[in-house]
Amino acid sequence: MPFVDLSHPIRPGMPAYPGDDPPTFQPAADYQPDGYREREVTMLSHTGTHLDAPAHMLPEARPLDGFPIEHFLGPACVLDVTDLPPGATIGTDLLTEIAEPLKEAAFLLIRTGRAAEWGERSYFNEIPVLASPAAKRLAKLAESNGGRLRGVGLDVCSPDPVGAVRFPIHHILLEAGLLIVENLADLSALPASGFTFACPPLPLADADGAPCRAWAQW
Repeated sequence: MPFVDLSHPIRPGMPAYPGDDPPTFQPAADYQPDGYREREVTMLSHTGTHLDAPAHMLPEARPLDGFPIEHFLGPACVLDVTDLPPGATIGTDLLTEIAEPLKEAAFLLIRTGRAAEWGERSYFNEIPVLASPAAKRLAKLAESNGGRLRGVGLDVCSPDPVGAVRFPIHHILLEAGLLIVENLADLSALPASGFTFACPPLPLADADGAPCRAWAQW
């Protein structure tokens, strides 16, 4: 069964959301004179490929460690929007095209193709984002299908435009209890459906978000 790693490695100086600090690594011990190597890692909870919990935007909402571990694994499908121009919105018409596989999915992965620009300044420019009606349709699906749909993953840094101050798409998804997986690596190798997606986060206490090791398998 093929496995595809969908996580960007965490390293010093890696891309970070505009205004955020990238992670830093400092030596804490080394082979000489300590006999082992250890590093002090400083990073934000939304570094690299990571999960947003409802608690990220909503006071008193569920943090990541409030979900059982099996919540981070399940069947998935891909919405390919690589034909959209920069800054376009992802509308309900595109969700209609994948209506059947989406009914059975725990995770919807949105492929914009922007992962190919990871490490370039253009990665953060005019990203495709979900239109409000499309986000509301996903929220309604999550609330009406017994919680089958658990999350939305993207190969960009946010479901809202970069520089947004109100984050309406985040709120629509998170208020429905959906997880948001941001900065996924290249999704081009994935089939349209019929695969398993996993995104277990670091087990941080009271986590508003956390880096995750995301992968797909089929």
